[in-house]
Amino acid sequence: MLSDPNSQRPPLRHRVQQQVARLGEQFASLAAAAVWPLERLAKYVAQNFFAASERLEGLESLFLDLLRFITWPLRQLWRIVAGIVALLMPAAVRRPLANLAARVIALQSIVWQSLVELAEWLNLDSLVRWLVWLLQPVWRPVATLLGFVYAWLATRPYRQMLWGLPALLLMLPISVAAAWSAFWGQQMVADHYVQAVKQAAEDKDYDRVQLFQRKLAQLGVETQLSDYNTAELLAKNGEMAAAYKSMQLLAPTESPGYPAAHYWIIRQLLSDHLSLPAEESQRLVGVHLDQLTKLGFKNRELTLIRAYWLAKGDRKVEAAELLKPLAAQNLAAAIERLRIDLLLGKGNEARRDALHVRSHLERTKRLKQPIDTKAYQWWMAAEQVLGDRTRFQHVLMDWIERFPANELALTELATFHIQEFETLVQASSPDPATLATLLRTAYATGKVPETVNDGLIRFYLQWSTRPELHKAFDELAESPDLPASLAEVLGTAAAIAGEWGRAQKCLEYATEDDPTNAVAWNNLAYIHSRRPEPDLQAALDMVNRSLQLRPDEFRFRETRGQIYVKLSRWSEAIEDLEFAINGMPDVAAIHQSLASAYEALGNKQLADLHRDYTQ
Repeated sequence: MLSDPNSQRPPLRHRVQQQVARLGEQFASLAAAAVWPLERLAKYVAQNFFAASERLEGLESLFLDLLRFITWPLRQLWRIVAGIVALLMPAAVRRPLANLAARVIALQSIVWQSLVELAEWLNLDSLVRWLVWLLQPVWRPVATLLGFVYAWLATRPYRQMLWGLPALLLMLPISVAAAWSAFWGQQMVADHYVQAVKQAAEDKDYDRVQLFQRKLAQLGVETQLSDYNTAELLAKNGEMAAAYKSMQLLAPTESPGYPAAHYWIIRQLLSDHLSLPAEESQRLVGVHLDQLTKLGFKNRELTLIRAYWLAKGDRKVEAAELLKPLAAQNLAAAIERLRIDLLLGKGNEARRDALHVRSHLERTKRLKQPIDTKAYQWWMAAEQVLGDRTRFQHVLMDWIERFPANELALTELATFHIQEFETLVQASSPDPATLATLLRTAYATGKVPETVNDGLIRFYLQWSTRPELHKAFDELAESPDLPASLAEVLGTAAAIAGEWGRAQKCLEYATEDDPTNAVAWNNLAYIHSRRPEPDLQAALDMVNRSLQLRPDEFRFRETRGQIYVKLSRWSEAIEDLEFAINGMPDVAAIHQSLASAYEALGNKQLADLHRDYTQ
């Protein structure tokens, strides 16, 4: 009977078991290979440690041998000396010396023991043991974990564990997704919502802004800063009501809220930007100041705001007391207290405040730090309070030098020179050249008030009795750098005085230097119409130029109306003079010219009515 060769092969089940066994052995080999570097590292560290310890013990032995070698001659010499002494000395002497020698030997033993202890100390075994004990919180968790992993891997049935690989592979994506969501997912979503809030705010879609902010709150993200920035953006875009509403949510009146929102509301209330009644605005400022105090805010800015609030609420005395300790330390506090004390009429306190203002600003100037226009203005006010005209002038010149085009500075400069002129005029014999220079410098600024012009005309009309004024005005009239505004005033004054030649010269200079000077054109027209040989057509052209610049000026219409009367253009004269009389109802010359015009047109009733005003 023939045998079947396939009958000698093991069954399929045994072959599968053999394959699984081999796979388990390979997995065990892989685990052993994974653990092998750790075992090698531990072995390497241990070998090197013990080698170092042996080297240290060798050094210790060498150190002791060296000590024995160094002390051997001394020990031999001591034995020889001791033997000789024992033979030659009597017992009565030998015994005390023996006691002394015993003490020396005992001292030698102590020294030797100390040297041995030093050698033991140089051995690092105890130091290493101490470090190992001290570092237990570091190495014990690691050793425990590694030991557990090693024991677990060494005792697992690898063939059974292989059936768990499919489940692990299925769980891996879920684990990764869960870890990502736990550590980074929520923050990434929150970042997207923050960007969406910014974009919606820029698009002025405030409904979406509020929606996204609610989503951020649901994610547990702190949104106060974002809400504050959004409210500020609303205010910047002109949505003040919506911004105020948002700030009220951040900083309620009944409890402390977001500090920056409290500050924002206070600033807007004090600046009257929220369109609230004055009393309600004042009350709310106090409420928000109290909430900031509850939050623990105590600083100079808050003190200054409270002082300003008190002063605005007619509690100036309290405000001044609040600022008193700060005036010597802070410029803003010194300025505000100076303002309050000037309003209260406290001269001594105001002078003390003025000294603080001067001190702060002089130090700022020495440090070459910038000084703004408001600070210069209060510096000059401080010098006025202190009555120091020289310092006042220096501050004014410094202000002009730093801000040459500043209108406030130029106005102060013009006023200063006019005051100097008026003071000098009151002297017994003022210098004409100095008077002329003061006027020329004042008017060169272009900021002399209109009221000064009337006063200067009065001074001009006094020159017949004041020769120094006569010389000063003569010098000005002949000056090549006469300011146009001063030339206009001098020409007007000369016209009133009947000096037609000087008046025409000054006014023509004024119009040439500044063709937009409407007053100079009008006054020049007046001169041409009133001089002994009038040029009415030239006068009419000049007054028309002035009316092109200022068409509703009563005085210019009166000038043209008077010229029309002289040209017998009655209807046009009546139109201009009726317009002028609305602004100057008591000028008799206008009523007289209207009477003549109406009478020429046959309207005797209106002519008599206006003539009655001249009686």
